[in-house]
Amino acid sequence: MRAGLSRLQRFILGLAAQYGIVFSDDIKAEFFGFPRTWRDRGGVGSPFQFSRDAIGASKYDAASVSTSRALARLERRGLLKRIVVDYEYDCGRDINRYDN
Repeated sequence: MRAGLSRLQRFILGLAAQYGIVFSDDIKAEFFGFPRTWRDRGGVGSPFQFSRDAIGASKYDAASVSTSRALARLERRGLLKRIVVDYEYDCGRDINRYDN
């Protein structure tokens, strides 16, 4: 196992240190550059939506897997706490808290 952090992991920690909390949607938008649209869902679930068709399903899926793995590795190292929040009408949303 490499001792250093990946570029994605460093980016995630930078966002977390800046804002205190990071959502997976923010990582996909800011690190991978995926465009997202705002959709008012009445406070239920994530207000952002990505177009898998515009991004490309395989590219979107690869970014999702990379993000998930990077977050899991950071949590294993004790660098952030990963919380999954479930909404009644949503499959859930990662909230990643950085407490330093």
